[in-house]
Amino acid sequence: MLLSVSRELHKNSYENLKKKILETEIRPSSLRRVIYGMYNMHSALVAKNYSTALDFCKAILSFEQTNETMMTFHELLTKKINMMDEESDSTDSSRSKSSLSESDNDLI
Repeated sequence: MLLSVSRELHKNSYENLKKKILETEIRPSSLRRVIYGMYNMHSALVAKNYSTALDFCKAILSFEQTNETMMTFHELLTKKINMMDEESDSTDSSRSKSSLSESDNDLI
C-alpha cells in the first residue's frame, strides 16, 4: 500500500517541482538536492527501508518546508515506523514470556 501511495505522491511531487522550476522558486543547487533526495527516498521505499526514507523525506522538507507531498510522506512513514516498532516490541515480549515458561518447566 505504501508503495502505491509513493508512486501517486511521487507523480504529484514531480508536477509540483516542475511548476516551481518554471516559476523559478527553487535555485538549481537546491533543486538538485531535492531531486537527489526524492530519488533516494523512493529507492529506500522500494527496499522497504522506511527509516532511511524518512531521513531523506526530512532532508527534502528542509529545502521545501511547504511541500505537501513530503509532509504526507513524513506522516505516513512515521506511522509505519511506529507500527513496526510496536510489532517488534510485541514479538519481543511474547518471546521473553515463552522463554520464561520454558525455563520454569526445566525447574520442575
